[in-house]
Amino acid sequence: MQAEVSQVAQIDSLFKAALDAFGKLDIVVANAGIEKVNIPAVDVTEEDFDVLFRVNTKGPYFVMRVAARHVADGGRIINVSYDFCIGRGAQYPIAFLGGTSEDGKERCWQGTLVRDEYAAYDSVLQAYPGRIAAGCLAHARRRYDELLRNQGGSTVAPEALRRIAQIYRLERELSTLSSEQRLARRHSDAKPLWEQLHAWLQLERSRVPDGGITAKALDYSLKNWPTLTHHLVDGEVSVDNNSLENLIRPWALGRRSWLFAGSELAGQRAAVVMSLVQSAKLQGHDPWAYLNDVLTRLPTHLNSRIDELLPHNWHPAR
Repeated sequence: MQAEVSQVAQIDSLFKAALDAFGKLDIVVANAGIEKVNIPAVDVTEEDFDVLFRVNTKGPYFVMRVAARHVADGGRIINVSYDFCIGRGAQYPIAFLGGTSEDGKERCWQGTLVRDEYAAYDSVLQAYPGRIAAGCLAHARRRYDELLRNQGGSTVAPEALRRIAQIYRLERELSTLSSEQRLARRHSDAKPLWEQLHAWLQLERSRVPDGGITAKALDYSLKNWPTLTHHLVDGEVSVDNNSLENLIRPWALGRRSWLFAGSELAGQRAAVVMSLVQSAKLQGHDPWAYLNDVLTRLPTHLNSRIDELLPHNWHPAR
């Protein structure tokens, strides 16, 4: 049991180092999660439960999921950090990005936050200077997709989807370019598409009455236009946060097998382990080989060099 406790402490140290590295990154992609977690209302010890999850039950939420992008790495996602929270309020992402660690060191992140329009993120952006908002085109597009399904005779929805599809086709072409090349192409090729879309949205909005679902779909795009188009001034910023949708799937796919989290601490530990496993996969590592090597080396590894064991720095021992 003592060995297990020591190993948990070592993993916690590794994750803290990952969070310190996370705080130095320039672009963060964020999204509020939707997974509910059932925690039994009884006192248990860590030996008494499995780290398992249940969805659609009353109880705390596993809500905050964050992926980081490194500017020097051409915008490629290099790690993901999951944060287990017991609510959906703004205080949780604020603490995650701008809290104070146990050693008293400030970990106040500055940079660009790519996110949807979940209201809590307004508070996150205002909590510390130097934070910039970037919007999500996928969430804007979703309004028109829903409009098409609910009102099959809508003329606005098909045209909006067609215009947005043009932007996405271009972004796929630009995905392999450097950030400088991507920004140049966005100015020459994407900006005109966005300007045409904006003019068309304004025209259509003037033609529909307030309060309807068509007006709401148009208003979502128009009211959030500055954040939706922030990528036009920063080649590292993505047009959406779809990358996060893929990174939450391991939780969704496994929840039927896991069912429960035995305690809040268990949820936090699960988030730590999943963060390391998924970050290792993003780097192309075999997660088992990574964890096996790291857990073997941690007891004798210098704490001052723990960054060497993070997934984006890791090399297997020879």
